[in-house]
Amino acid sequence: MTTKDRTTKPSTTVPTPVMTAQYIVKAGSQEIGRINEKGGILARSDFAARQLIILHESISRPHALLYRDARGRTTLTDVASYYGTEVNQRPIDNDSTRLRHGDRIFFGNFVEYEVDLNKDKLISLSGKPISDLDISGSGQWLITRDQLDTILVDNPQVADPHLVIKPGASNGESLIRVRDLNRDSTTIIDGIRLNGESNPYTGNSPVQFQIGVESYSILESNTNKSNAKSIRANLKDSKSEEILFLEFTEDYPMQTIGRGKTRDVIIPDPGVSRDHAAITYSFYDQKFVIQNKSKTSSTLVNGHPLPREAPRILSNYTRIQFDTQEFTFSYHQSRREKQSPS
Repeated sequence: MTTKDRTTKPSTTVPTPVMTAQYIVKAGSQEIGRINEKGGILARSDFAARQLIILHESISRPHALLYRDARGRTTLTDVASYYGTEVNQRPIDNDSTRLRHGDRIFFGNFVEYEVDLNKDKLISLSGKPISDLDISGSGQWLITRDQLDTILVDNPQVADPHLVIKPGASNGESLIRVRDLNRDSTTIIDGIRLNGESNPYTGNSPVQFQIGVESYSILESNTNKSNAKSIRANLKDSKSEEILFLEFTEDYPMQTIGRGKTRDVIIPDPGVSRDHAAITYSFYDQKFVIQNKSKTSSTLVNGHPLPREAPRILSNYTRIQFDTQEFTFSYHQSRREKQSPS
């Protein structure tokens, strides 16, 4: 397997978030910490040194959990990341996947590592500035795009780390999810033992949960809140003229396309793959990039086949064909783009 073409620049394309909302975490009625829109970790000890940072737009906050026991056995779990994790080209989900020497891992889009258990490292195959990751020793590491704040909790029922607080947004409304990182969960939310990730809660309603006998809550603070950057584009069906809307934000700069029900843009055609393609917007260089992800169905850009490992920049009014379904891709051009020579 060859290394994927990394059209999106891995480090410099990560923009500084504009949203400055904060979230207050309480134990009972007492505030025990605050986190920003990037999210945070609930743990018994400071988890700052146990975070492996990958500066790339398609890496979630957090993305995956890596665990090594005292005998060196290493497992990897995707923690409901937005763009997913693959080991040897196979997607992994909430179940832990055993890593072996020589395995290839894709985190998100374009970020590839090779497992080197002799050196206790994940070796970057994506080129600079994405660096190797040191996994020497034993314990757990969070793989994430940004450093996450740690909320320290003096509770013997809390693991290290115990759960992740994941802020987000939908249709202009802030949302909060919590995800338990333990196989033997002791977290109770809405009277039910939390298995994996909770349903989203709106930011103006507290998320209330219990660990052991202690009660906790998370509530958004409205101080200094502003909107994150976003941009929209359209896919217009050439036959029906139906318009499919795509929205790209700094937190979610990719839109997935396919027949599967979990895709951002769903095309219910049997010739379209479940996970057929993805369009990414870079807020750094203001370009749209399309990647063909289908192994069985074709993707054409202006009539030319798009190889799976050769993402292509999209211009305004580009014709895109997913199997036999043809669309016209368009977006609102800035004045600078309109004045640029073709």
